[in-house]
Amino acid sequence: MSISFFRRIAAAALALPLALAAPAAFAQKEQFIPAMFYRIGAYAPGGSGISGGMLDYLSMRSVAGRLSGR
Repeated sequence: MSISFFRRIAAAALALPLALAAPAAFAQKEQFIPAMFYRIGAYAPGGSGISGGMLDYLSMRSVAGRLSGR
């Protein structure tokens, strides 16, 4: 058994999980938009209103179908 045989086995062992995981990466139909706002601490009074408004706006746009690319 030569070293090239072990390299082929190692390459196949590394390539197989990547080949099986590739279709799952493109199967997502929705996009996650993170909403990071100040909700606690010294900046909470200003950030809580902005976060609520932004989440309402994104849900309104999602219902209208404009976030999905239509």
